[in-house]
This record gives sequence, C-alpha cells and structure tokens, in this order.
Amino acid sequence: MARTPGSGFTGPSEQFVEHVHWTRLREASINYSFTGDFIRKYTRLSTIDLSVTGRNLVLWTNYSGIDPETNLTGVSNGRGLDYFNNPSTRSILFSLKLTY
Repeated sequence: MARTPGSGFTGPSEQFVEHVHWTRLREASINYSFTGDFIRKYTRLSTIDLSVTGRNLVLWTNYSGIDPETNLTGVSNGRGLDYFNNPSTRSILFSLKLTY
C-alpha cells in the first residue's frame, strides 16, 4: 500500500502515528453533610449538604498532541487526525442542598 506524505485529508502516514499510554482522572467528588442539634439550633435546618465535583481534572500522557481522546472529526471511529481540535473541557461544580 502506498503511503502518502503528510497527514492531510488523504489519511495519516506511518511517521505521524504514535503509540501512547494515557490515564485521565475523569471525575472526582467530595461530599459532606452537616446534621445534628447544632445545625438545627442555629439555622433551623435539619441538614446542610455540601459537595464539590470536578470533571477532566488531570491527564497523564506521553502523547505529543493536545488530548489523545479528541480528534478532528469528533467521533470515536474517526481517523484520529489531530489538528484544529480542542481538548476536553475541565469543569468544577459546587453544590449546596438545604433540607428543612
């Protein structure tokens, strides 16, 4: 099979294919509930629940590109072309739940 130089729309050539390993901390949560007489006495609430959730927090990889999980076409069965693509979004969510 003839190989085309470069990796444009003709498909990637072997010189641009990488063998990589990667691990991602996809999601982590910390939750805490305040309950008891102290909470009830000063706030008139039965419980206060606090939580912090993070998504796509850390990526460990030997990949030379931005993110080994994304590609140009945006689908998992795409050709794996890696240009003009964005990394996965990191997000942090804070939550407060008050129960009367």
